[in-house]
Amino acid sequence: SDDGERLYVSDPMQHAVFTFDFRKKSFSKIEIGAPGGIALDAQENLHVVDIGKKSIVVYGRDGKMSNEFTDPTLERPLGLAIDRVNGKIYLVDTGARESKAHNVKIYSLQGKPLGALGGAPGGDLGKFSYPTFVCVDDKGNVYVSDTMNGRVQKFDSNGKFLTHFGQMGT
Repeated sequence: SDDGERLYVSDPMQHAVFTFDFRKKSFSKIEIGAPGGIALDAQENLHVVDIGKKSIVVYGRDGKMSNEFTDPTLERPLGLAIDRVNGKIYLVDTGARESKAHNVKIYSLQGKPLGALGGAPGGDLGKFSYPTFVCVDDKGNVYVSDTMNGRVQKFDSNGKFLTHFGQMGT
């Protein structure tokens, strides 16, 4: 949490997301089929990737589900980040060997599709080979771990490729 009083942990092996509240000295558990990436929005609503259902499930601070959305184009959703400044959700769709796309799908906070980063799998700049995780800085820049290309790629908030760092073997 922004105030440092709560820690959220996605645990796929226990099919749950745990919330540790340090101020209250307590923890709670939200059971979810196959949790992946998690992210908090500005109101501290918890967004969780349900890998098995290929969806994003949203929970309020009270632990109750408030929304769920999916996209029929999702293959292997995993990493998740929220751009609080621009009101966007970034969801990594890792894809599979035979997938036509390895990308990061972009949604509004309500789940409306807005676009994607990447596209057909590949090693060119701006393309991915099995992306896994994503994060957003305070300026809205998006960083994507491009696993099989051994690098992290950086995009601006409009999806324009900016730079990359890392390479295979480093």
